[in-house]
Amino acid sequence: MALMDEKYVGSSGSRREDFRSHVNVATILLGARLDQQMTQDELGRAAGTKQSRISEIEALKGNPRFETLDRIARVLGLMITLTPRHGPRSPATAAIAPWSDKTLVHQFRTVHQLRTATTSSNQAAWGHDNG
Repeated sequence: MALMDEKYVGSSGSRREDFRSHVNVATILLGARLDQQMTQDELGRAAGTKQSRISEIEALKGNPRFETLDRIARVLGLMITLTPRHGPRSPATAAIAPWSDKTLVHQFRTVHQLRTATTSSNQAAWGHDNG
């Protein structure tokens, strides 16, 4: 199975680009939250949103408003920055590496592995058993 096959992301490039953006946001937010040893609930409360919204973003679901993402980013000490998708780049953005499908698949798997590990450790800390 290739994550970026047409049957998963469609034949149009726009759907693929949307997916890349979601993976990028999810990876960065999840990584920053784990680095700061925050739970989804703690981050949600600090950012004025629900734990379920944090979970949706990290799981590549939903479509949060810019204001919500900005509040979450601020709590994590991050800033939202836009980068060009295509075409010639300005000198200011020339250092940004282009996306490849291989990079996207790796990033998607990393998000999934981090979410799985976090869920398992949270369940163990609260005395829940997966099996």
